[in-house]
Amino acid sequence: MVVLNDSALHHEADKGMVTPYNPLHVSPCSIDLTLGDKILIESLDQNSNGWCEIDITKPYQLKPKQFILATTAETVRIPDDLSGQIILRSSAARAGWNHALAGWIDPGFNGQITLELTNQKQLNFLEVQAGMRLVQLVCFRLNFPASSPYYKVGNYCDQQGVTPSNNNLQPIT
Repeated sequence: MVVLNDSALHHEADKGMVTPYNPLHVSPCSIDLTLGDKILIESLDQNSNGWCEIDITKPYQLKPKQFILATTAETVRIPDDLSGQIILRSSAARAGWNHALAGWIDPGFNGQITLELTNQKQLNFLEVQAGMRLVQLVCFRLNFPASSPYYKVGNYCDQQGVTPSNNNLQPIT
């Protein structure tokens, strides 16, 4: 696999890989993505499947060690000959953010990316708000297009908004 550079990322984004696409968010080998306007926080309410939706068009104060699910504002369409990885921007990590290691994007994926974020601080709140640039997309060119792209085999293709786990964690029999 080869990491796509800024020129290749601009080319792929112009073809619709990231929508909406802001050319100013492209770095030498990644594209910054922004937060959408809703997050899910844990809830004890039995009727909510353990989650409560919060609007973050106005800042929300994330407690120390609190875990949330968020979404990118952008829709990502990964071509069959690419794969992607969502990683935390270094400035976000230095501010106290952490992103779970669930950021791999298979060839053929289409949708908004659900982010698993935590305030790693021990004592202080972190402010979360729509439009923040916390994560970046790194793309890799495959040696051949995928024979079974995600739109044929994936569970979360075409997802929009924050999408909790479908709890499909059981062994395949």
